[in-house]
Amino acid sequence: MPVPPRIAAAVEVLDPQPGDVVLEAGGGNGVSAQLICSRLGAGRLIALDRSAVATQRTLARNAEHAEAGRLEAVTGSLGDLRGRDATVDRALTVNVNVFWTSPADAELEALRRVLRPGGLVVLAWGAEGPQPAARIVDAVTTGLDRHGFTAVASIDDPRLVGLTAVRP
Repeated sequence: MPVPPRIAAAVEVLDPQPGDVVLEAGGGNGVSAQLICSRLGAGRLIALDRSAVATQRTLARNAEHAEAGRLEAVTGSLGDLRGRDATVDRALTVNVNVFWTSPADAELEALRRVLRPGGLVVLAWGAEGPQPAARIVDAVTTGLDRHGFTAVASIDDPRLVGLTAVRP
């Protein structure tokens, strides 16, 4: 299965490093998990999705990473994620619309809580989507600012619409 351009671009922006602990929320069928895990070495990916089917597909696609301890697939919502405070170096979401269609307070607070100080979050959407980029970026910027993220910046990649930000 070919890697969708938005997924490849988002993982490039995330730039996971060997040894990182990464959280991906809404990873779907595990394509991005495969790309992330292949770069982690002794690091680890927590792949979170609300769909049990998506969680199983992620595990099936990435069985070798799960067996090696690089992948933990979790069924649940980002807003309800508990017990991982300040344990994550980088976080990624791709095409998770809650960040621009609602205030996403529970989700943004969860990201702030799980990221270590200085941790990077990448919130991205495929550039081919029907929504104007400014509508997405403006709404997400407002949410990130409201939750105290710093260094908020637009992603400079023609395949993506989105932002990066840092947890202070």
